[in-house]
Amino acid sequence: MLGQLSVLEVYDAIDTTMDATPPRLPAAVAALTQRRGRGRTGAWHSPRGGAWITVFLNAPPDPRLPTAVGGYLAGLLEEFLCGAVHLTVKWPNDVYAGGRKLAGILVEHRAGMLRVGVGVNVYNEPPPGATSLAQLGYGGPLALVYAAIIEAVMRAAEDPAGGVAEAAARDMLWGCRVAIESPEGLVEGVARGITSSGALLVETGEGTVELACCHVKAWSCSNTRPATKSSPAGGD
Repeated sequence: MLGQLSVLEVYDAIDTTMDATPPRLPAAVAALTQRRGRGRTGAWHSPRGGAWITVFLNAPPDPRLPTAVGGYLAGLLEEFLCGAVHLTVKWPNDVYAGGRKLAGILVEHRAGMLRVGVGVNVYNEPPPGATSLAQLGYGGPLALVYAAIIEAVMRAAEDPAGGVAEAAARDMLWGCRVAIESPEGLVEGVARGITSSGALLVETGEGTVELACCHVKAWSCSNTRPATKSSPAGGD
């Protein structure tokens, strides 16, 4: 997948890889540390030892991409752990291990470029409530993690449906009680899967709603997802 890039830039320190301006596309910009890294809901802790990178593509926006990248990335990172840990996807854009955040994804389309930013805790000390690949048993080079991120993004751009299906099979929120901030207000209910369009189904007291772009404010999981549920729920 690295061979598909026209430009690969690596900085010792940068404000944020999301604001870089590569000369050609497709490109990737990585940094050993970010001074002002950001995620969907605010600042992203980006110290040395983690993998912080943005992939820049000449592609249109696609609301499925955050979830699709998460699905592919979870599968690739899980391979590094030799099957010892099962990684899940917390809709819409995070990778988790054992209830702790491992990676996050931020997708923006501006200045004529699709920007897919990914941060993975590797050898850095993760913030409270998070984990790292090192804590999960990984001992390989940081370069392999960067390569996996680029591969996940490229796969998602080429086949977003496949990435969404992978995320749906790893859906951390299935069966959990959730509180989600949507443009229409707070939605509370039980998560019932990720659709093929990348939306989250939530069963409320007034019926099932489909949420395309929102923030999961809170969740509580006491139910175990059925082992046979391995495909996206619902339709487009």
